[in-house]
Amino acid sequence: MITKPYALAGGEGRAYEWHGVLFTIKAAAAETGGLLSIWEVATRPGEEPQPHVHEEDELFYVLSGTVTFHCNGQSFEGKADGFIFLPGAIPHSYTIDSEEARLLGFSVPSGFGDHIEKTGKPVKRKPRHKRGKGSNIA
Repeated sequence: MITKPYALAGGEGRAYEWHGVLFTIKAAAAETGGLLSIWEVATRPGEEPQPHVHEEDELFYVLSGTVTFHCNGQSFEGKADGFIFLPGAIPHSYTIDSEEARLLGFSVPSGFGDHIEKTGKPVKRKPRHKRGKGSNIA
């Protein structure tokens, strides 16, 4: 059971560069007892993940921009203030349909945020956004 509350201001969290894209971890297994991970990502066309599968359910809240999520042969458009649920163990990906998109992502149970912390490059301050090469999460 987690018994330590905390708060983060806008822009706060643990920042990592992963496949050329900036991810800011808001909560991971250490804070949630493994129940979930939460991250923020700002991404552009060409930086999207390849179709991939993992066991965790993934949820996205679109903060800005337009994103099309692809899952199990279906496509769902997400715009600012939109919400998308992608069940685990089913191939999925997304494409960025605007100049840039900002997403708040959740994995249940914790998984993706922990993966970013293990494999990403920690950054001390938010770098200027640069073009990444997309990510291959598989």
